[in-house]
Amino acid sequence: DLASIKGTSTQQMSDDGTNGDEVANDGVYTYKTTIPNSVSLGIKNLITTAQDNVSNISNGTITLQVINPKIISILPSSGTIGTKVTIKGEGYYASERIRVDFGTTKSIAVILAESNGSFTATFTTDLQPYGKKTITAVGLLSNALTSTTFNLLVPKITSVIPQSGPIGTIVTLQGEGYLATEQIRIDFGTTKSIVVTTASIIGSFTAAFTVDSQPLGLKTISVTGLLSNATATATFEIIDKTPPMITIPQSIPNIVSTGKQVKFTVKVIDRESGVKFVI
Repeated sequence: DLASIKGTSTQQMSDDGTNGDEVANDGVYTYKTTIPNSVSLGIKNLITTAQDNVSNISNGTITLQVINPKIISILPSSGTIGTKVTIKGEGYYASERIRVDFGTTKSIAVILAESNGSFTATFTTDLQPYGKKTITAVGLLSNALTSTTFNLLVPKITSVIPQSGPIGTIVTLQGEGYLATEQIRIDFGTTKSIVVTTASIIGSFTAAFTVDSQPLGLKTISVTGLLSNATATATFEIIDKTPPMITIPQSIPNIVSTGKQVKFTVKVIDRESGVKFVI
């Protein structure tokens, strides 16, 4: 009786080498079919009836568990190294062990399915090349397999404030994509380890440093994870903010009478145009 899997209730089985039967006339009767996607999941009891030519009847039961493995949710779907990821799935054998693979890492988690074939697994993304990673859930009894993807984010500096300034400027950096809680070394221009900080539990960081004495111009900021060796870069321009030098000509009189005009003159030395004077 195949009614519970959307078949007929009186399907004839064969012992003639057809319909999946491997050897004709060997006393092994076979019927081969495809389980429709519309069949509900779970245990199906298929009643098998044998009747001889004098109407003697005997019954047997074939127990079939219908599964349709799939991952129904992944949270989050992207993150940095060290991100905690939770996946949920269904359609596996009841209580079977399920192996979860992540990218190049086999068995990043192994869990037991529930009695209804569903599961929940949590793992932490480990160190491997960045980009889109495949998450696979394999039933170790059923060999059922399904997969989804997770985007492993590339380390990057998300902001540099300000982006230019003179020696002594305080620069604030923000970034993401590092291992959770790893130490991060920041190099600035010719200065190694101008500051060392620690990434958050999601691999982000905020750090500040003071621009030290170096030649003027564009400088590279390098941010390196000391455990992951992941590096991101940005730039900062050191500019000259020396106050304009002025001279006051000696022709300006020291004494002047009321009601008389007086002209004040100053001269800028070694400065670009655009200097403003206030007196």
